[in-house]
Amino acid sequence: MKKTLTILVGIILIATTAFSQETEESLFSLDLGADVISKYVWRGAQFGQNVPALQPFVELSAGPIAFGFFGSTGLAGNNSFQEFDIYLGANFADDMFSVFIFDYYFPGIGADYFDYNENTTGHILEADLSFNGTENLPLSLLFAVNFYGDDVLKIESNVDSPNFNESVGIKYSSYIELGYTGEINGVEFSPFIGANLTSAAELDLLTGYIGENGYYGENAGLVHVGVKVVKEIKITDSFSVPLSVQISTNPETKSVYWVMGMSF
Repeated sequence: MKKTLTILVGIILIATTAFSQETEESLFSLDLGADVISKYVWRGAQFGQNVPALQPFVELSAGPIAFGFFGSTGLAGNNSFQEFDIYLGANFADDMFSVFIFDYYFPGIGADYFDYNENTTGHILEADLSFNGTENLPLSLLFAVNFYGDDVLKIESNVDSPNFNESVGIKYSSYIELGYTGEINGVEFSPFIGANLTSAAELDLLTGYIGENGYYGENAGLVHVGVKVVKEIKITDSFSVPLSVQISTNPETKSVYWVMGMSF
């Protein structure tokens, strides 16, 4: 954990130095924004109550390297779902490929934020590898795998066992998603299809215990299928706001969702 804090402090000091230099071109660039969405749906699952959520982000980048924060909080009082994430990664080959590590954390679970012990932490670390497409090939492909933290295998089959609820390893829950981006009369549309690659049956064979589900559900298969449509709403001659509507379904849980959002 001390190493993590040292790295973060170093990034802040370097960024402060860079931005304090009044030059026409800075090594660093800083961006921020926020989405307001009708509810929070991610990779085939709804997080929190059926209420609007505010999702801000801040990103510091230097060339192909990006470091940022993402948050989400439901707009329904103190009991709303909350999320606080950190990410670090890089884009390659004119942003055609990306490699990122995400640190997911959910304040509502009550875990100590600074606890990174593999058996007690509330953090989940995920590695992402993505192909972002090109102008002539507007396809995207994402592969994501949890490799550390609160995505653990636990012994839960016998409550009388002295090892009940004992962590015995990481699940390596994995997700893959294929997407496409097109445009019709100035309106962007992005169909996608996502799948859970981790089945409970495989986890049972690995541990010898019954009842272990992956992070995305019990069975490997399609968990997020849908389309997102985005249109720029002109407010003034120089200012417009992207309005989006996403319609999706999770065939595994037989759920269907619609989400409307605005980006600022």
